[in-house]
Amino acid sequence: MMGKESKVLLIKDILLEDTEMMNYISSNPDIQLEAVTNNIFICSMKDVNLNKPKSSAPSISAQVIKTPEELMDVRSAKFDEIGMKPSLIGRRYLLDALELIDGGADHKQLCKIIASKYEKSQESVRCAMNRAIQTTWDSMPDDVLQENYTARLRPNKTAPTVMEFLHYFLFRLSA
Repeated sequence: MMGKESKVLLIKDILLEDTEMMNYISSNPDIQLEAVTNNIFICSMKDVNLNKPKSSAPSISAQVIKTPEELMDVRSAKFDEIGMKPSLIGRRYLLDALELIDGGADHKQLCKIIASKYEKSQESVRCAMNRAIQTTWDSMPDDVLQENYTARLRPNKTAPTVMEFLHYFLFRLSA
């Protein structure tokens, strides 16, 4: 995924059929397309100066996230949009898990790493993350969840699993 020296570029409100944008991104060696989701192009980039775009650059709405803290703030805001209460300890663990995945941590070791950080058991970390997700899904109106969490749930499930939730929010970074 993105290297530590890269920045994250979020290009939002672009139609997926926008071939001009896709051609520009694919022809620019300084920009690496990471994902396209919900009309948002998520790219990592080298030192691209957005204030002085190339004359061939399409008109874009972009946000550059320069630090892990800024990325954490964007993700925390997305959690707010779905109604996940900041008082839920599982929310903090979920944000930590996203940061660990960004850093290349093994998905199977997330609970172990977070448990060690907070001096908790792996099971309590896993339960807290599940509880944060389930509490949010139980307390928020369906229309709010459907608007802000567009992934489909598996049949007979009332909320996403922890890994489904994490994978969704890895690429759901609109500002």
